[in-house]
Amino acid sequence: MTDARIQRISTDSAYTSVIKALGRQLESPTIMRHLMRVAENYRAKRKLGWSRPWNKYGLRTFQSFKLDPTADADLLDRGLSLLGAIDDVPDEARKFVADLLADSDRLMGFVFLSEYEEDGDHYETATLSLGCKNSSSARHRDRFDIVLDAPVVEKAVKPVSRVRLFIDPHTPDQMEPIYSAVVGSPLPEHAVTLFAVLARLSSDWAEDETKVWDHWTSKYVEYFGERQHEQEGSHFKSPQAQAGQR
Repeated sequence: MTDARIQRISTDSAYTSVIKALGRQLESPTIMRHLMRVAENYRAKRKLGWSRPWNKYGLRTFQSFKLDPTADADLLDRGLSLLGAIDDVPDEARKFVADLLADSDRLMGFVFLSEYEEDGDHYETATLSLGCKNSSSARHRDRFDIVLDAPVVEKAVKPVSRVRLFIDPHTPDQMEPIYSAVVGSPLPEHAVTLFAVLARLSSDWAEDETKVWDHWTSKYVEYFGERQHEQEGSHFKSPQAQAGQR
């Protein structure tokens, strides 16, 4: 099951075998990255674990932080305030988010700071990612993500210009989020404020071992790693772009 010729996983038993092979960490880095890619594709299509398409494709996450729902309640409140500023969110989606944030015993949260490319456009991106294990299936996760994008034009970083929202409880036989939206002009002031707060964490939490998330799997996941592009006026503190990968 560690054969690098495996291109996709189609059964739970095959997925389990790949996960076991990854956990042993005995293969070469090339094979480990390949197996991780195959496993991630399987997970994303089934909402297993934390994987979702919008935090995988076109993304290069170079800083990751974990949240404490109690100590970082201000961040949760800011996320809820931003959601409240969006008019067309259905009641079902609002209730899901409210219930999720109220359940501090089950709630998990992360902040991801990334480079993002979409249709040839480049962004600096900050994501507030909140979720928990689904109450009916511990293998699956319920998710609420706020993704904030600041465009990069000819290497110059501009102010945050849009917010992407994904409200995505695990629902059997439904793969799409119950609500998703891209909100640009006029950008809610709550989005501008939240982006500034998340950007400051890039410096404030960079050396805090209680906040930095650095799981061993990130070495083999394509959308984690050092920055790839030079930026002027970056919103984030981060390692320099790697030579030859710009």
